[in-house]
Amino acid sequence: VYHSHNYTMLEEFKRYFDIGAFHAQEKWLIEWMGSAEGEGFRFIQSETSYLLRKSPLALPDALLRNFFKYVGYRLGRYEQKLPTHVKKKISMHTRYWI
Repeated sequence: VYHSHNYTMLEEFKRYFDIGAFHAQEKWLIEWMGSAEGEGFRFIQSETSYLLRKSPLALPDALLRNFFKYVGYRLGRYEQKLPTHVKKKISMHTRYWI
């Protein structure tokens, strides 16, 4: 897969915070399509299996990135409990929270 962006771990955290916040605000998506977390765990299993076979030295980076994504997503799901100034700091799209 070719990606047109090369996010740092912090940028991935922020991106997934925004995704989690969107899912929290649009609950009908989860009700209609189901939880994103199950698919996320299947992806991690597949990625881990692949990296163990093809590039084991890349595994720590991948696991750390996935950890940041998961924490960002879960935090986003609870965005309504966070003060706006915190949301602005941890969001990729800060102007959304104005």
